Amino acid sequence: MFSDLPFPVDVVRSSRRKKTVQISLTETGIQVRVPQACEDDWIAEFVRRKVPAIKRQLEKRANQASRVHKQFASGESWRFLGDVYRLAIDASETHGCFLKPPALTVTLPDPSDTEAVRAQVTEWYLSKAAEYLHLRVAALSAEIGVTPRHIKVRDYRSRWGSCSKDGRLTFNYRLIQAPRSVVDYVVIHELCHMIELNHSARFWALVEQHMPTYHAPKGWLKQFGSQLHI
Repeated sequence: MFSDLPFPVDVVRSSRRKKTVQISLTETGIQVRVPQACEDDWIAEFVRRKVPAIKRQLEKRANQASRVHKQFASGESWRFLGDVYRLAIDASETHGCFLKPPALTVTLPDPSDTEAVRAQVTEWYLSKAAEYLHLRVAALSAEIGVTPRHIKVRDYRSRWGSCSKDGRLTFNYRLIQAPRSVVDYVVIHELCHMIELNHSARFWALVEQHMPTYHAPKGWLKQFGSQLHI
């Protein structure tokens, strides 16, 4: 019934289900829970309509699973505004973190204290993200003609930015690792939501008006966003 699909499908029929159909991800594909009376052809057609969305979810999960967890060790690669730097950990009486190409350097009394290194690096990224995003929001909001009420930087798990109805903007601090054009795309995206709080054709036309090449950074973020972890 599903031999033409790019992932395994497990169908579970239940007499307790009256009308609802539920799709959930499994280790290798999906499981579809349906009422007992559902015919095979109907189930097959239902799943085929969902294939694009299911593939996106499976790819997202695969990307998340393939992430290499940071070890916070000397020599490790770290991104900042699209460029790659090597982490250097030096013994010092003072705690610090600073960028001096080609290295992102952390200083602390005990270089083997991984949690202390993690704290230093995280604090540095949060600080730099807040600084840079405030600058870009100020510049781009003036071009677009909007005035955000508040700008906040935090650690989102599954989004890069958000805009509330009252004009409060929040950005994922991990975004500071992406190229400048990608950061600008996310900032413009959220600023345009202050005019169109939706993803309608008018919204995307507004984004394109202020960033005609937005498709490229949008695609970059979709392809490489899962690698921007700290």
